[in-house]
Amino acid sequence: MCATPTKRIVGPNSDHPDSEKKKVQSDGRRTFVARASVAAAAGALLPSAASAQQIKAPVKPTKRAVQGGEFWPDNARLVISISMQFEAGGQPAKGTDSPFPKVDMPASVPADLAANTWFAYGYREGVPRMLDLWDRHGVKVTSHMIGEAAQRQPALARDIVARGHEAAGHGPRWSSQYAMSRPQERQFIKDAADMIEKITGQRPTGYNCNWLRRGPNTLSLLQELGYSYHIDD
Repeated sequence: MCATPTKRIVGPNSDHPDSEKKKVQSDGRRTFVARASVAAAAGALLPSAASAQQIKAPVKPTKRAVQGGEFWPDNARLVISISMQFEAGGQPAKGTDSPFPKVDMPASVPADLAANTWFAYGYREGVPRMLDLWDRHGVKVTSHMIGEAAQRQPALARDIVARGHEAAGHGPRWSSQYAMSRPQERQFIKDAADMIEKITGQRPTGYNCNWLRRGPNTLSLLQELGYSYHIDD
């Protein structure tokens, strides 16, 4: 007769002759599993020698970079483009988004004085201080200018360009061009470029829609009007 082995739970107070032996074996297995788990966790946190070597190894330039020459100055790997919006002063007299709660002002109130005073800080203090900051660090930026803002603060618009920054289009006024017909939007974009060029002497080649909301005709119109890039994606 062949005896069938059975699984037996051995309690801590068992007097079975093999209980102590099985307990030692069980403790040994638990110790091994615990140590193996710690080693695996450590291996997950610490990179292998091969991985560390890969991290330290310099990345070779792509074939495109070698064939076409230096893509960015000084072989820069990361390029940060800074936009300084010049919108303050171009907002409607009332009904513009601002930090203040919206109210339905009657026709007898010509302007939202609280909102306009808040925006005035932008062209009186904000932009001039930022220009000084860029100068201190040798940084050149792109200023997306609303045409009417530049018209109302022409000295500031000219100062931006005089300090070596780019003047870009941002519409002639605060309007949602995505809702315009193609002829309307074409005139809207052209007016913005004409206004900025007249004030600063620099014709914009870059464009930014109000709240980045472009319409189905925007990109083709920008190409027609000589723009080379936009930032609305």
